[in-house]
Amino acid sequence: MNCCRKLLQPKTMGLIGLLGLSLFMLTVMVLSLITPNYNQCVNTVSALALGKYGQIYTLIMLFFGLSSLATGLGVSKSLTGKYFSRVFWFYLAYGLGVLTLAIFKTDMLFDQEQVDFAKVNFSGKIHYGTTVAALFMFPLGVIMMMKKMARLPYWKKLIPYTKGVLISSFIAGAIWFISRSFGIGYSYKGLFQKIIIIDLSLWCLVMNYWLFKDKSHDHGKTA
Repeated sequence: MNCCRKLLQPKTMGLIGLLGLSLFMLTVMVLSLITPNYNQCVNTVSALALGKYGQIYTLIMLFFGLSSLATGLGVSKSLTGKYFSRVFWFYLAYGLGVLTLAIFKTDMLFDQEQVDFAKVNFSGKIHYGTTVAALFMFPLGVIMMMKKMARLPYWKKLIPYTKGVLISSFIAGAIWFISRSFGIGYSYKGLFQKIIIIDLSLWCLVMNYWLFKDKSHDHGKTA
C-alpha cells in the first residue's frame, strides 16, 4: 500500500514525466542526425518514424505518451488537490494524442511541396488530423492550467514563462505560415516545426521539474 502511495506522489509522477520527455528529445536529436536522407530543414519529426530507425522512434513515442499521463496525474494533484480534474483530462487528451501519432504514422507525401490529400494513406490522414487538433487544443489547455496556477504562489512563478512559450510558438508558426506565401515555407517546414517542438518541450520539462521539486502537495484546492 505504501509503495502505491509513493508511486502516486506528484514528485514521482514528475520524475516519470522528466524521464519520458528527456528520452524523447534525446531520441529525436540522435535519430535526426543518423537517419539516412533525413533533411533537418525539410523533413518533420514525424518522418523519423518512416526512416531506418523508425521502430526505435515509435517505441520512444509510446513511452513518452504514457509518461505524459503520469505527469497529468501529478500536476492535477498539485494544482487542484485531486488526481482527476480538468487538468488531468487535458493531459489525458495530450497523452492519447501522442500515442495516436505513434501508432498512426505520417505519410511521406506531407514532405512534398504540394500535397494531394486524396492520395495520402489512412494512417497519414489520422496523423495529420491529430496534429491539427493538437494545434488548437494545446493552447486552450495551457490557458486553463494558467488560471489554476495563478491561485498558488509556487506555480504562479511559472506563468510569465508559460505566456512567453505560447507567444513565441505562435510567432514561429505565423512566420512559417507567412513564408509559404513567398515560396520558402516548404524548404524550412521541418526547421520551424522543430523550433516549436523545442519551445514546447522545454516548457513541459520545466513543468515536470517544478512538479518534481514541489514539496507542498497538500496545498491545492479542489476544482
